[in-house]
Amino acid sequence: MSDNNAGAGDRPLPEPTAAVSDPAIAAYGNSEHAPIDERKNRVLEQQQYVTGRIGETCRYICYALLAAFYALEDSDKPFSMTVLAHSSLLVEIMAILATLAIISDYLQYFAGDLQVRAAIQTNNYRYNMKWLSYRARNFFYYAKQILTFVSASLLVVAVTRQLAF
Repeated sequence: MSDNNAGAGDRPLPEPTAAVSDPAIAAYGNSEHAPIDERKNRVLEQQQYVTGRIGETCRYICYALLAAFYALEDSDKPFSMTVLAHSSLLVEIMAILATLAIISDYLQYFAGDLQVRAAIQTNNYRYNMKWLSYRARNFFYYAKQILTFVSASLLVVAVTRQLAF
């Protein structure tokens, strides 16, 4: 056994395995036995990771949707021409919403920057939920997700409508 048992009392702890990527879980066997501060930090780290991945995924999806828009608009292939003949408005709205989602992503980061700067200027380094920057950051976080989902859904509808004709 390694010395990851230090401070664990009399009960032996299992060796960390390759499948366990979280050292606190490996050291305590499962997260229920980890100290509350470690669990809190783990949850906050996971939240930061997940929300970052959501933003990244929305960005990639929107770039792909805009690429699809330009591919459909620029192509003279029968598939593209049929999609545009039956769903031109949907494809244009899709592109507009994808663009708005990308702008929302930027505005979320911009509001976050303002929020951090304001928190630095306070004596306690805390965010105020009444700040416009705080509310704007949350608004744009959800707006980009909704816009991305609706935009992608419109592309699916436009393509499936083409299959019906």
